[in-house]
Amino acid sequence: MTHTLRAALAEGERYTPLYARLDPFTRESGLRVEVVPGLAASEIGERLPAQLAAGTPYHLVSGHSHYTAALAPHLLPLDALLPQAELDAFSEAALEPCRVDGRLYQLPRSVETRLLYYRSDIFDDRREQAWFAEASGGRELRVPRSWDELAAVAQYFTRAGKMYGFAFPGRGPGLVATFAEVLHTVGGTFLDSEGRPRFYSRAGEWALTLLRDLCGRWEAVPPETPDCDYDDVSEMFRMGRCAMACDFTGTARLLTDTTFSAVAGWHSVALYPSGAENRRAAWTGCPTFAVPATSPDPEAAARLLLFLTSHESQLMEARHGAVPSRVSAHEAERERLREGTLGHLRFTLAEQTLRLAPLAPPAVPHYAELEARTWPRLRQAITGEVEVTAALESAARAAADVLGG
Repeated sequence: MTHTLRAALAEGERYTPLYARLDPFTRESGLRVEVVPGLAASEIGERLPAQLAAGTPYHLVSGHSHYTAALAPHLLPLDALLPQAELDAFSEAALEPCRVDGRLYQLPRSVETRLLYYRSDIFDDRREQAWFAEASGGRELRVPRSWDELAAVAQYFTRAGKMYGFAFPGRGPGLVATFAEVLHTVGGTFLDSEGRPRFYSRAGEWALTLLRDLCGRWEAVPPETPDCDYDDVSEMFRMGRCAMACDFTGTARLLTDTTFSAVAGWHSVALYPSGAENRRAAWTGCPTFAVPATSPDPEAAARLLLFLTSHESQLMEARHGAVPSRVSAHEAERERLREGTLGHLRFTLAEQTLRLAPLAPPAVPHYAELEARTWPRLRQAITGEVEVTAALESAARAAADVLGG
């Protein structure tokens, strides 16, 4: 019998607190868990399939629903490995992107989406409101409801290097997600259902120009933006370096803790800015756990998988801001949160976003490679190295080449 399980678990602020439950798992099961150096969430799609293809002997791995099609050949189907009653306990909406050809290959630990976080202390400051009205010809200072409004407010709050109006990821999957979100709100399409690029368009030009102008023309985002990923943006907002940022709900534990946050007690959350006809889109997906096809002990791995996605585990993550994928935990967290609190607002807005404005890539095997070849070309536009239309054309050609290959 296996006495030690090797688990490659996602690293990063949104994910690591759950791993404190590994010790209780060992006491309960008698199985020790060795956590091997894992991957940042932004690296899972690009690096994990290669590790699994090489036969690295993991019992359990962290994955993501965006990469199910690429990971599936290297994973065990869970339908026969897990009790049906356990699978029935999860939201069907969370399970569906973890399937390929009807088989379930990953189990969702939560459901992620992004919201707009903002500094409530400065938005509510009457002096700021008066100054903004004076500077803008009488306009009201409010949380932006559109991307045009966000651009104007971001410029206003940018204060000569002391604070910036906005922050967004300028590299990796985070840049692709941000571009896709803005693109869809103004009527564009990032990839069609077959994974073919559709963003070399007027809408794509508008979206990428906005990101370029925030970076270069208006200097309304931190200068290191082209080198920032999701976690960097989250930290910038937490440290008070920007007035607004788009972030996942799972970072709430750090935002509200004065040990880690300069804006604890001084921030709030809103829906994403919208585009024409109140169109809104927010990047959505599920961080997951999965059992590799080469797992030395699939049954023991399944015990760990179910423990880490149990009702108790998901309630723990929900306390930190995650949206549970297990129905009972989701309902329990909704019941626990008191109306009028920041936690209740965040949870309610996340539910609304997941219901009305989810955006995720199509389930194509080469999506991670497509993403990896697209973002550097988009970044060339936001840094001003390449004109927007040329960057879009190049990115679309590279994406099409991946699909063709």
